[in-house]
Amino acid sequence: MTQSIKYDASGRIVDKAITPNVLELSKNIYENHTQYMTRSSLLGLSIFNYIPSATTILQEKKEASSICTLSFCLGERIEWTLNEVPGKKLSIDRNESCIMTGGTEKCISQYEEGVQYQGIGVSVDPACLQGVAECLHCENAVNHYNMLELGDLKHYIITPHVTAILSQIIDSNICERLEPLYLEAKLLELIAVYLDEMVYQRGNKANKLSLSKEDLFALRLTKEILDNTFVHPLTLSELSKKIYLNEYKLKIGFKQRYGQTVYGYILEKRMELARILLEQRHFRVGDVAGMVGYANTGHFISAFRKKYGVTPGQVLRNRDTETN
Repeated sequence: MTQSIKYDASGRIVDKAITPNVLELSKNIYENHTQYMTRSSLLGLSIFNYIPSATTILQEKKEASSICTLSFCLGERIEWTLNEVPGKKLSIDRNESCIMTGGTEKCISQYEEGVQYQGIGVSVDPACLQGVAECLHCENAVNHYNMLELGDLKHYIITPHVTAILSQIIDSNICERLEPLYLEAKLLELIAVYLDEMVYQRGNKANKLSLSKEDLFALRLTKEILDNTFVHPLTLSELSKKIYLNEYKLKIGFKQRYGQTVYGYILEKRMELARILLEQRHFRVGDVAGMVGYANTGHFISAFRKKYGVTPGQVLRNRDTETN
């Protein structure tokens, strides 16, 4: 099946067309877009979660504009080709992001049957938000549709802090009347943290450690191990032996690559899980402390308050109040 979507200059979907073949989808891609535009019309949000029941080709057209779109890949790898860059395949992997601007006559992507694709797109007019245009220009962070033939796609690893904000946007339980206000606040926070952690800091690191392809593979493996073991993580020494990378390169390289120390990354993952457990399930504070790797509840409470500005108990009380 081939599906077509057209966007206006602000990033809104303005037209769609479906060309069916012998295969049919239970839900088409358009129906799996959730779009919001804020009251100021300076920000837009598109949440995308899609598992095709048949292989699907998507053709997209976007009017040229100065609007920038921050794209976050949260599911399987997304690949696409552009009419302006024939024969060149572009992609972002899970936990990666890129910034696009300009317009394209045809962007073609293919979605395989049974694979989960999940992503978030945030559109913003840099000229209307103080500091954004300057940061993007200084760091040369934006990919222009019509200039990608001159170089590779610039992309960024999504940091734990940004992941937490994306999770809060997706899992929002705010009442419908306040949802636009909440989303606008979260999008502004997301853009500020994104530019600070993923663009500005990466572009201003002095004396960067030289990392080989083997080093980068080892660091990516480290992140995967931490993602699966952050409740009961390995020590730096154990990690170093497991990935065949000395401790110095592990510590310096991990922070250089992901914007966090190994310990900081573990802490972010623990706090993110703790917040989800407190907000969405029915556990006591002591139970949640143990579930995210803390033997001492007091230490957990201190870390949580330092991260979110409130205690776990306050989160529970707020949740109970909203429920009642």
